[in-house]
Amino acid sequence: MARRFWAPLTAAGSVLCIAGCGLVPLVTYLRNEGVRSALVVDSYDAWADKHTGIDHPYDVKLWNVTNLLDVLEAGAKPRFDEVSFRLTYVEECYDLEWVDDRASYTYGSWWNYYPADDGEAARLNASEFVQINPVYLGAIADFGGSEAALFTGLGYVVLANVVALLEGFVDGVRYYSVPTYLANVRDTLLSGYSAYFPDAAAVAAQWGDFAVVGASLSTLDASLTTFDVGAVGNGTYVALWNEATPYSLLTAAGYEVWLGALGGDADAYGAVAAAFGTGDAAAVLAWLGALIDESNPYYLGAVAAALPAGTAAASWEDLRDLQFANGTLTAALYGVGSVLSLRLADAVVVAPELGAYAAAVGAPVALDTAEANAFLRVYANATLSLGLATGLYAASLGDYSVFADPTYVATGLTASNADLYAAYLFSYLPESFFLKGAVVGYERDWTTALADPAGLLPGSLALRSDGTGRYNSGLFTRRTAREILFGYDDVIFSLVPPELSTRPLAYNGVMGKQYDDIEAQEAAGAPLTYGLKTGKDHLDDVGQYTLWRGITEVEDRSDIPNKDGSSYTCATYASQGYESCAVWLDAVTMAGLSTSQVGPFRHQNRKAIEIWSTEVFRPLTLVHDKEVTIHKVKAGKYVFEDDQFYSGDCAYDPCDESNADYRMAGPAYVAPMATTQGGAPAAVSFPALGKVEARFREDLFDGLPDYSKRSHGSYVAVEPITGVFIEGHKRVQYNWNLDAAIQSAALWANVFAREPAYAWPHLWIDDGDEITADQAKRFVRKVYAPVMVAWAFAIIAGCLGLLALMGACWAYHVDEHLLPTKPYFATPNEEGRLDAELASFEPRPSGSSL
Repeated sequence: MARRFWAPLTAAGSVLCIAGCGLVPLVTYLRNEGVRSALVVDSYDAWADKHTGIDHPYDVKLWNVTNLLDVLEAGAKPRFDEVSFRLTYVEECYDLEWVDDRASYTYGSWWNYYPADDGEAARLNASEFVQINPVYLGAIADFGGSEAALFTGLGYVVLANVVALLEGFVDGVRYYSVPTYLANVRDTLLSGYSAYFPDAAAVAAQWGDFAVVGASLSTLDASLTTFDVGAVGNGTYVALWNEATPYSLLTAAGYEVWLGALGGDADAYGAVAAAFGTGDAAAVLAWLGALIDESNPYYLGAVAAALPAGTAAASWEDLRDLQFANGTLTAALYGVGSVLSLRLADAVVVAPELGAYAAAVGAPVALDTAEANAFLRVYANATLSLGLATGLYAASLGDYSVFADPTYVATGLTASNADLYAAYLFSYLPESFFLKGAVVGYERDWTTALADPAGLLPGSLALRSDGTGRYNSGLFTRRTAREILFGYDDVIFSLVPPELSTRPLAYNGVMGKQYDDIEAQEAAGAPLTYGLKTGKDHLDDVGQYTLWRGITEVEDRSDIPNKDGSSYTCATYASQGYESCAVWLDAVTMAGLSTSQVGPFRHQNRKAIEIWSTEVFRPLTLVHDKEVTIHKVKAGKYVFEDDQFYSGDCAYDPCDESNADYRMAGPAYVAPMATTQGGAPAAVSFPALGKVEARFREDLFDGLPDYSKRSHGSYVAVEPITGVFIEGHKRVQYNWNLDAAIQSAALWANVFAREPAYAWPHLWIDDGDEITADQAKRFVRKVYAPVMVAWAFAIIAGCLGLLALMGACWAYHVDEHLLPTKPYFATPNEEGRLDAELASFEPRPSGSSL
């Protein structure tokens, strides 16, 4: 029977072995075709799977300065605390459009960041941090890139505020001197015209109804023109001249009601009309309006009579100018040399007058009324103020023509007081009056106001215990975590005239403008259009950028669209040594991958991948580190290549000359981002300023944790068959570049006690995500399992094939060597015929031939 089976066994074994060898490649091919079909984004469903319903964790770590006051006052090292917040990143894409026969596509993107839960939302609102104020840095960028340029540019604006302040003071004198004026006239009449006015009642009768003289008192004394009303009833004028009544014109409280009614206060008018009738109330208000009108020389003369003898004031404007020049009005009325002591506004913490400042610094200047008027008129004008700065700079080089210019000569400018003028206009007013007072909000020790009106003595001006001021602006600010991340209103926005700014006066935080929905974003015209390759032509290209925020390359700052649709500001930053409008030496094309997909099927031959970085506007390289397994899914781990953050300036070590193309001109491992909303000079680095040399880290700051690649490093894990990122952490720190040549105000001198220029930590982000256990199970089932099953069947088939072949070999061996040699006959007749032939066979003789 063995002879019957070795041939079929051979055939069966061969088929099984061939099937076993071909099954795995076949299943792998089919699996790969499925992967290819899934990765190529050539249908709406494929696009929607990739670009809609996106959300993942997004951690933010904020640095809080706990000892700012010691830093500012004593030059202490800033000490930081790190506080973490958990957010959720949510993204939805829309408006899909296919390009080049579906070789690529474009789409709009809307995204927001939300607190991970209600607890985090409460913490965001409640937690406060002391940090650098990017709004102030942006203001510096708007005005030429340095604080000195900011102060020079704002000199005329601040002087205009001084003019407004002094005019407000003089107006206050004009409005509120009426009770004093009436009392003085009464006393004059009682003493100088006693024959007519034996008592105060007679004065009241004359004022109210001409009852004594029968006509206006101007007939007796021209200076008393407009004193009396002459048109109200007895009950009215008796009450108004009686200091015991509620609406008396001789008391501050009573007069305040009449002034309010004159100004349109309905309640005040109702009160006096009810008390005296509408006719008498209207008559008194008409008289009061005419009396205090700026055009009334008689009332002005009566107020100016308090000035020192020989002091001429032909207008209320003259009183303003005299006050500015030498404090004449406050000295005459209140016995003080500046409006500072009157505490007119919380923001006024130093004397605004030129005369008060000049006396305080030991360089008194004597301006007459005309010179003071010209000073305020000329230097509150933008063109003329900057012309003075230019002229004084020219004078320092030997060109003294400014001192012969009639425009400036009229202001009292001479070569001997030029330094005083420059210091007052371009240093004292912007820094002490404006920055300390209206922007930062220093607290004033009012006991020193008379002795130290310019705030030059220690202790005259003070910050709050946390190092910030009342108005919470300037170089440092205290803000909630929500404000830091999503923006806030700064007092600077209300102080800088909008026409002076090159951008909208708004700050949307590190996270950028947050739109409630796609419709709101579209209505704002935000340029958030992106483009990616589909992988249809070349699968390795899947996920490659073709468009980023509507642009294909970036060279200048203005090329980079903001999320809110505004453009970035260009300004010269001395700290970076270049015109910061030019971000790169040459245009950088939007190259590299989005952070989710690389070309598939590369397995072990992919040594590095390139990813486009929004943080530094350049493609970044991640190199292969090792093989890892995440939830039973095998992947290659790619880590950030450190030398991409080397300096491009080999004055710093280590350096990489190729990075000079990217304007890397600072300390190693700190890359100038060169742009944020508002133009504040930002830089990115490893978290906690990792890898930065000690002079820019340990020697400058306390409290920063040691850098750990495990905790602070960036990496992605790429599954090689699909090219999909199955785990990753992008960890980047945002810093603000500070420079003593830029932030040059004396307020910040101790900030630069150790280094003249460096990066100040702001916050760092951990944008991380990984495949879940359920996703990994599905992946294994769809990608690994078919091949694993194919291998199982291939092994089984191979084994069965080998067994069949072995059986065939055994059958053949038995057939040829072990069974008897009796031939096999198909039928009994054939066997009988052969037996008969053998029986008749006769052997040949020996030696015969056949």
